[in-house]
Amino acid sequence: MYKTFLTLVILTAAPMVSAASSDITSQYTELWAKDCKTISEAEESIEKICPAILGYQLILAEGDLRQSVTIVDPKGKRHPLKYYQTISGAFTFLGPKAEWRLKKVHGSLQPQALIVRVNARESVDQPDKVTSYLAVAKITPQEICVVGKISPQKQQNELARKLADTSSQKKCLNP
Repeated sequence: MYKTFLTLVILTAAPMVSAASSDITSQYTELWAKDCKTISEAEESIEKICPAILGYQLILAEGDLRQSVTIVDPKGKRHPLKYYQTISGAFTFLGPKAEWRLKKVHGSLQPQALIVRVNARESVDQPDKVTSYLAVAKITPQEICVVGKISPQKQQNELARKLADTSSQKKCLNP
Protein backbone atom coordinates (compact mmCIF):
# COMPACT_ATOMS: atom_id res chain seq x y z
CA MET A 1 0.00 0.00 0.00
CA TYR A 2 1.17 3.52 -0.81
CA LYS A 3 2.68 5.25 2.24
CA THR A 4 3.73 8.85 2.68
CA PHE A 5 4.49 11.41 5.34
CA LEU A 6 3.16 14.25 3.20
CA THR A 7 0.45 16.40 4.70
CA LEU A 8 -1.76 17.81 2.01
CA VAL A 9 -2.45 21.50 2.16
CA ILE A 10 -5.05 22.90 -0.20
CA LEU A 11 -4.58 26.54 -1.15
CA THR A 12 -6.62 28.82 -3.30
CA ALA A 13 -5.00 30.11 -6.47
CA ALA A 14 -2.98 33.22 -5.75
CA PRO A 15 -3.28 36.32 -7.91
CA MET A 16 -0.49 37.60 -10.08
CA VAL A 17 2.14 39.40 -8.04
CA SER A 18 4.49 41.97 -9.49
CA ALA A 19 8.19 41.36 -9.18
CA ALA A 20 10.99 43.86 -8.81
CA SER A 21 11.24 44.00 -12.58
CA SER A 22 8.03 45.37 -14.09
CA ASP A 23 8.00 42.83 -16.92
CA ILE A 24 8.33 39.73 -14.71
CA THR A 25 5.49 38.46 -12.55
CA SER A 26 4.70 35.42 -10.43
CA GLN A 27 1.78 33.04 -10.57
CA TYR A 28 1.26 30.16 -8.15
CA THR A 29 -0.19 26.70 -8.72
CA GLU A 30 -1.07 24.09 -6.15
CA LEU A 31 0.88 20.86 -5.86
CA TRP A 32 -1.03 17.65 -5.01
CA ALA A 33 -4.34 19.52 -5.49
CA LYS A 34 -7.74 17.83 -5.75
CA ASP A 35 -7.81 18.30 -9.53
CA CYS A 36 -4.57 16.33 -9.97
CA LYS A 37 -5.15 12.94 -11.59
CA THR A 38 -3.32 9.75 -10.65
CA ILE A 39 -1.44 8.39 -13.68
CA SER A 40 0.37 5.54 -11.94
CA GLU A 41 0.40 3.99 -8.51
CA ALA A 42 2.32 1.11 -7.00
CA GLU A 43 2.91 -0.10 -3.46
CA GLU A 44 5.58 2.50 -2.62
CA SER A 45 5.15 5.08 -5.38
CA ILE A 46 2.65 7.35 -7.06
CA GLU A 47 2.56 9.80 -9.96
CA LYS A 48 -0.08 12.48 -10.41
CA ILE A 49 -0.51 14.97 -13.22
CA CYS A 50 -1.71 18.41 -12.26
CA PRO A 51 -2.86 21.36 -14.34
CA ALA A 52 -0.52 24.33 -14.18
CA ILE A 53 -0.46 27.44 -16.38
CA LEU A 54 -0.43 28.43 -20.06
CA GLY A 55 -0.71 24.84 -21.33
CA TYR A 56 1.93 23.45 -18.97
CA GLN A 57 1.29 20.61 -16.54
CA LEU A 58 3.26 19.19 -13.64
CA ILE A 59 3.76 15.51 -12.90
CA LEU A 60 4.33 15.00 -9.20
CA ALA A 61 6.09 11.80 -8.29
CA GLU A 62 6.85 10.08 -5.02
CA GLY A 63 8.86 6.94 -4.59
CA ASP A 64 11.07 5.67 -1.77
CA LEU A 65 9.88 8.66 0.32
CA ARG A 66 11.37 11.12 -2.19
CA GLN A 67 9.30 13.56 -4.21
CA SER A 68 10.07 15.33 -7.45
CA VAL A 69 8.47 17.21 -10.34
CA THR A 70 8.40 16.73 -14.09
CA ILE A 71 7.36 19.72 -16.18
CA VAL A 72 5.17 18.82 -19.16
CA ASP A 73 5.37 21.52 -21.83
CA PRO A 74 2.38 22.49 -24.03
CA LYS A 75 3.57 20.05 -26.73
CA GLY A 76 3.46 17.19 -24.20
CA LYS A 77 7.23 16.76 -23.82
CA ARG A 78 8.29 15.74 -20.32
CA HIS A 79 11.19 17.42 -18.54
CA PRO A 80 12.08 15.56 -15.29
CA LEU A 81 13.69 17.81 -12.69
CA LYS A 82 15.05 14.87 -10.61
CA TYR A 83 15.18 16.69 -7.28
CA TYR A 84 16.52 13.51 -5.65
CA GLN A 85 19.68 14.02 -7.76
CA THR A 86 19.85 17.81 -8.15
CA ILE A 87 18.61 19.04 -4.75
CA SER A 88 18.92 16.26 -2.14
CA GLY A 89 19.22 12.49 -2.11
CA ALA A 90 17.60 12.37 1.33
CA PHE A 91 13.92 11.70 2.05
CA THR A 92 12.08 14.72 0.65
CA PHE A 93 8.64 16.22 0.39
CA LEU A 94 7.51 19.20 -1.65
CA GLY A 95 5.99 22.43 -0.42
CA PRO A 96 2.29 23.03 -1.15
CA LYS A 97 2.70 25.27 -4.21
CA ALA A 98 4.88 26.06 -7.21
CA GLU A 99 5.85 29.60 -8.19
CA TRP A 100 6.01 30.28 -11.93
CA ARG A 101 8.07 33.28 -13.03
CA LEU A 102 6.46 34.80 -16.13
CA LYS A 103 7.72 37.39 -18.59
CA LYS A 104 5.75 39.28 -21.21
CA VAL A 105 7.14 38.34 -24.64
CA HIS A 106 5.59 39.86 -27.78
CA GLY A 107 2.47 40.79 -25.82
CA SER A 108 1.86 37.44 -24.10
CA LEU A 109 3.08 35.89 -20.86
CA GLN A 110 5.69 33.14 -21.16
CA PRO A 111 7.03 30.99 -18.31
CA GLN A 112 10.70 31.71 -17.59
CA ALA A 113 11.25 29.58 -14.49
CA LEU A 114 9.66 27.39 -11.84
CA ILE A 115 10.44 27.59 -8.12
CA VAL A 116 9.46 24.70 -5.83
CA ARG A 117 10.21 24.19 -2.13
CA VAL A 118 11.94 20.86 -1.51
CA ASN A 119 12.03 19.86 2.15
CA ALA A 120 14.73 17.30 3.00
CA ARG A 121 15.31 15.09 6.02
CA GLU A 122 19.09 14.91 5.69
CA SER A 123 20.21 14.07 9.22
CA VAL A 124 20.25 10.41 10.22
CA ASP A 125 20.81 11.47 13.84
CA GLN A 126 17.90 13.94 13.73
CA PRO A 127 15.21 12.38 11.50
CA ASP A 128 12.67 15.08 12.39
CA LYS A 129 15.00 17.91 11.30
CA VAL A 130 13.95 19.31 7.91
CA THR A 131 16.12 21.47 5.65
CA SER A 132 13.99 23.54 3.29
CA TYR A 133 15.56 24.31 -0.11
CA LEU A 134 14.13 26.25 -3.02
CA ALA A 135 14.71 24.51 -6.35
CA VAL A 136 14.90 26.82 -9.36
CA ALA A 137 14.33 25.43 -12.85
CA LYS A 138 14.70 27.42 -16.05
CA ILE A 139 12.14 27.16 -18.81
CA THR A 140 13.40 28.05 -22.29
CA PRO A 141 12.46 26.82 -25.75
CA GLN A 142 15.75 24.88 -25.80
CA GLU A 143 15.69 23.23 -22.37
CA ILE A 144 13.94 22.89 -19.05
CA CYS A 145 16.14 21.89 -16.11
CA VAL A 146 17.18 22.72 -12.56
CA VAL A 147 19.72 25.54 -12.47
CA GLY A 148 19.94 26.25 -8.76
CA LYS A 149 19.33 25.22 -5.18
CA ILE A 150 18.83 28.00 -2.63
CA SER A 151 19.71 26.90 0.90
CA PRO A 152 17.79 28.20 3.92
CA GLN A 153 18.83 31.79 4.64
CA LYS A 154 17.51 35.30 5.02
CA GLN A 155 15.63 36.44 1.92
CA GLN A 156 15.62 32.90 0.48
CA ASN A 157 12.52 33.63 -1.61
CA GLU A 158 13.99 36.83 -3.05
CA LEU A 159 17.25 35.04 -3.93
CA ALA A 160 15.31 32.27 -5.68
CA ARG A 161 13.31 34.82 -7.70
CA LYS A 162 16.49 36.67 -8.67
CA LEU A 163 18.04 33.40 -9.88
CA ALA A 164 14.81 32.46 -11.67
CA ASP A 165 14.71 35.80 -13.47
CA THR A 166 18.22 35.23 -14.89
CA SER A 167 17.91 31.45 -15.22
CA SER A 168 17.88 31.38 -19.03
CA GLN A 169 21.59 32.25 -18.91
CA LYS A 170 22.44 29.52 -16.37
CA LYS A 171 23.74 26.01 -16.97
CA CYS A 172 21.73 22.99 -15.88
CA LEU A 173 22.83 21.29 -12.66
CA ASN A 174 24.15 17.86 -13.48
CA PRO A 175 22.33 15.09 -11.62
